[in-house]
Amino acid sequence: MNVKNLLKTNSEIKDYKKYLALSRCIDTTFGNSSNSPFKVPIFFVKLQLIDENTIKAKYTTTVNIPSHSAAIDMRKSCQEEGLNFIHKRLEKLKKDYEALTGKKIKIKLIEQSVSDSFEYLTYRTIPKMTAYYHLTAIYKII
Repeated sequence: MNVKNLLKTNSEIKDYKKYLALSRCIDTTFGNSSNSPFKVPIFFVKLQLIDENTIKAKYTTTVNIPSHSAAIDMRKSCQEEGLNFIHKRLEKLKKDYEALTGKKIKIKLIEQSVSDSFEYLTYRTIPKMTAYYHLTAIYKII
């Protein structure tokens, strides 16, 4: 299955009440700020409702990488951490949706949709490189 095809939707929303309730629950950004006086976010999760059955989740965090070879090792741990934070946000979405509508929903990750990347902010390795880590995943509501 092609990931681009997952995001192609019909222009018609079939269950408008479900779509509206989901959009009310999703209209927020979930994240934490650092302890600095500037309250800089250390990560965030953003959900985007594609249609009443599809959610696109984005996770971004700032990482410090000691070397280029360490980036390869860090990628897996960053991906696990990102999927964990997305999962927490989706659990909150399920609770909010049930509180709003009285109905339960199930959400399933589409494994082949997970994509990630590093966006380097600095390239010097002494003492470290700083980068944004981006993770995107598509979920189906069943």
